[in-house]
Amino acid sequence: KSKIEENIAALNAALRDIDYKDIPKTYIQLVAQRSVYPNQRTFRTFLEKAMPNAVDFESNLEEKKKHFENNIRPLIDQLEADEKWRKEVMDVRTWFKFFAEEYYKDGNEKMKSYENMGKLSGGEKAQLTYTILGSAISYQFGMKSDGLQTKSFRFIAIDESFSNQDDEKARYLMNLCKQLNLQLLVVTPSDKINVVQDYISYVHLVERRNNKNSWLYDMPIMQFLETQENY
Repeated sequence: KSKIEENIAALNAALRDIDYKDIPKTYIQLVAQRSVYPNQRTFRTFLEKAMPNAVDFESNLEEKKKHFENNIRPLIDQLEADEKWRKEVMDVRTWFKFFAEEYYKDGNEKMKSYENMGKLSGGEKAQLTYTILGSAISYQFGMKSDGLQTKSFRFIAIDESFSNQDDEKARYLMNLCKQLNLQLLVVTPSDKINVVQDYISYVHLVERRNNKNSWLYDMPIMQFLETQENY
């Protein structure tokens, strides 16, 4: 439990520095609430009864045996008797209900809660997912959004992720990567180059000729844009 809460706090620290929306500026925070599912409540009750208090530690052998039979043995029996129940309650991820909340950066007032992804549009789901994954990457690799001073792995590949995204959400992903100071390799069709052109410095353009041979052109982005203007 405490480890989960520590990880959530670390992710929230990374999320606090990421602009979720620009006008007005907002940020995302993750919330972990104790699960209200009956099986988890029953398991927690078993655990609370099984854990001896200070008096029990000082009790005599007979009292300890009694405590074991009345409070520990029932938990062991239940764990052995129901494999499905055991797997569910022993998975600490089911002990919490996770959701996201959006806050205004100016004043830190809560703007919105995201408890049901099913109610969001495809673009909204993508934006929320990008943001949480971005914070996880930042946390996992020890990156700081305020600069490149730390030695950390910052290279990621984005492979045709814009095909089913509108330009606004695609640019949000690129801005997110920029905030995290990530080095990008973006694979995208030429008709989506306008989405990424402000975020890349070099282009490797593959052209297929006669449905047979492929030609590779390497050039700085400015040279590529000038070439496009001449056509």
